[in-house]
Amino acid sequence: MRGIYLKYSNSADKTLERIKLQIQKLNEDGIESLISKLPDEWKGPGQTYLKIVKARAELLGQYNYIPPQELPNDVLKAFIDKYYEEQKQADKLIDYLKTVC
Repeated sequence: MRGIYLKYSNSADKTLERIKLQIQKLNEDGIESLISKLPDEWKGPGQTYLKIVKARAELLGQYNYIPPQELPNDVLKAFIDKYYEEQKQADKLIDYLKTVC
């Protein structure tokens, strides 16, 4: 993240909050680009993964981007419970990507 921060230190976005949002957008753009290159049978799990990434970023933003393990236990448990089944789909995608990348 330091390298990305340094890249953005010369941009118009001077606040840490704006820089974090820009990094989040870059991550989402990268995942969307990856999804567009997936075989058709993996695009659904790719969209699921993107949904989880966006939800996680939104949640962490509400807590000033602390590491997930520092979230209050009830908040972390609620997030895990909400996305448990979808995370299993995303995990299959991640396993697939490890075999082809």
